[in-house]
Amino acid sequence: LNEYKSEALDLFRSMMERWDEITTGQTMRVEVAFEPAPNELPEMEGHHIDASTGEDEMALAEINARIAAGDFSPQALMPSQAMSASARDPNDPSSWGKVSRNEACPCGSGKKYKHCHGALV
Repeated sequence: LNEYKSEALDLFRSMMERWDEITTGQTMRVEVAFEPAPNELPEMEGHHIDASTGEDEMALAEINARIAAGDFSPQALMPSQAMSASARDPNDPSSWGKVSRNEACPCGSGKKYKHCHGALV
């Protein structure tokens, strides 16, 4: 029995030595590849948002400047949901398009979309 123990210990030690040699050899062959430096980020702009109204003063000034320059019409500034809500057919879910989860369900049930038809999605 003692002979088996000593033989097992010798085999274990030789296994650990091989393990050390293999891991050291693999560690020494590792080639580290450095990533190129990331592109420079554009300069950041600060926006002041009025805490009481939630309006972004810089964005409002930019929109007003675009309107004055004639870049786009005031109808383009209206939310797309308000425009598409009238075009939705309550009986045809395919005409609803993308509906926000917290928006009233277009079927006319009075429930939020997530609790009505949105629960099925």
